[in-house]
Amino acid sequence: MWQFCDDGVRRSWTEALKHVEDLTLAGYDDWRLPNVMELYSIVDIGTTSPAVNNDFFDLSSQSYWTSSTCFFDSNRAWTVHFTHGQVLCIDKGFLSAGAFHLATLAVRDLE
Repeated sequence: MWQFCDDGVRRSWTEALKHVEDLTLAGYDDWRLPNVMELYSIVDIGTTSPAVNNDFFDLSSQSYWTSSTCFFDSNRAWTVHFTHGQVLCIDKGFLSAGAFHLATLAVRDLE
């Protein structure tokens, strides 16, 4: 089950993990940040800006965090950018003075 739209707030990676962990939405409190494969699975390569099906998602941002740490650098996390459906690995905020702030989209496992 996916969150239909984000809240328009951009967060650091650590803040994104905490936000989704504390999220209560649609009567559920077991939301989580999707991994890179889950978030990339909603990319619609047939469209751009955003590269997602607007019938199912209302995204206010182009760039979203995933819970996946980059295998080649644990200070970075995979992100999905819905302008063109790109997947990039960026600094979680530990390497530089300022952390990147991206949007969050939550997912939960169906029981």
